[in-house]
Amino acid sequence: MEIEESDIDARVNELLALISSTSKAVKEATKNAVLKDGELNLPDDIKKKHHDLAYHAAAESMTLLKNNNGILPLKRNTKVAIIGDFAKNPRYQGAGSSMVNTTALDNLLDCMEKSSVEVVGYAKGFDRLGQPDDVAVKEARELAKCAEITILCLGLDEVKESEGLDRQMMKLRQNQVSLLKALHRDGRKIVVVLSVGSSIET
Repeated sequence: MEIEESDIDARVNELLALISSTSKAVKEATKNAVLKDGELNLPDDIKKKHHDLAYHAAAESMTLLKNNNGILPLKRNTKVAIIGDFAKNPRYQGAGSSMVNTTALDNLLDCMEKSSVEVVGYAKGFDRLGQPDDVAVKEARELAKCAEITILCLGLDEVKESEGLDRQMMKLRQNQVSLLKALHRDGRKIVVVLSVGSSIET
C-alpha cells in the first residue's frame, strides 16, 4: 500500500499545529515551575495535562497489524493472562540522550487490572536483555493454561534502541520469539503487544 503525499501533508500540518499550540503553553507552565534537586518541578495541573497528552499520543499511534478470528476487542470478563516484562516495565524511552524523566507512568498490567477483563495473573516470561530463563518460560506457560486469552508483551529493549550504535538485525531477541512459539505450540489464543520504536521483522 502506497502512502499518499496528501497523507504526509496532513500529518505535517498536525505536527506544526501541535508545535504552535504547545510552545505558548510551555512558556506559561515553566513560568510557575521551580527547580528542585536540579530538576524542573512543574505544577500538578501541568503534569496532568502533559500525561493526558502523552496518553492521547500513545493511543493515536498504536497500529493493529492483525486481528485473526476477531479476537479483539476483548470481551468483558474474559480471563486473561498477562505475560512479558514490557507489560510491567514499559518501553517509553531509549538509552543515552533519548532518556526522559516522567512525571507519571502507566503500564499495561495495571491498566488491564482496572479494565473489565479478569486478569488471572502476570508472568515475566523472559529476560529483557535476552538471557535464557527456563524458569520464567515455564511459569509463563503454566499461567497461560489458566486463561482464555494470553496477552504477550514483546519488544525492543533500551539497549537495542539507543544513540551511537546500529542494530545488527531486525528481529526481536530470540528468547522472546521462543516463548511466543512455545505458547503457540501449547495451543493458546495469543494477543501480541509489540513495544518498539523502530522497524522489526514480524
